[in-house]
Amino acid sequence: MTDYPSMKTSAFASIALSLVILGFSAIGVQGQPVTACTASGDYLLTVTNPQTADRQLIMDLIHRYFWSLDDRTTIELDDMLLDGVTYELCNGAGQQLEISDNRQELKNYLTEHFTASRQSQFRTRHIESNTLLNSVDVDTVQGKTTVLVTLQFSSIEMPVVDYTATLRTTFRRDSNAWKFAKMVLITDSANVRLRAR
Repeated sequence: MTDYPSMKTSAFASIALSLVILGFSAIGVQGQPVTACTASGDYLLTVTNPQTADRQLIMDLIHRYFWSLDDRTTIELDDMLLDGVTYELCNGAGQQLEISDNRQELKNYLTEHFTASRQSQFRTRHIESNTLLNSVDVDTVQGKTTVLVTLQFSSIEMPVVDYTATLRTTFRRDSNAWKFAKMVLITDSANVRLRAR
């Protein structure tokens, strides 16, 4: 049988990269207590749209937040997050993976992952779509957004999909500016832990 060293090397490299990626993202859950995600059931099946100006400001806020994640910086987060903002990360099985109860905790959590992404030499792109906004009252709006996150490693040409998820949000007006009051990120997958945030 004809031997093709280049093909074998390429296949091995591909498998090795996959193992590295899975090793980075997988978590062991044996022996760890399982906490249920606080978000469950249907959410925003019907909506009452906020005023056009408020909707635009909130959409800008969502985009600025995702750009901060892609740029790996927390510098502007103080202007985007309420002091008591809550953040919850859940998987597709309804299990709570992470939770933070205030702005500083969330900033610390994100900073750890920004450092890890630099060390692992990948860049992220957070792509938002299908955002629904529901006006609760003049100073409160709920949201639901589809999120797709890709990773670009320096060693490969094409980006890889890290995860898809739903971001459930509550926004509140604070000193005439809209800010995040609550974020619940629910990944579609139940099997692996995402590498980006």
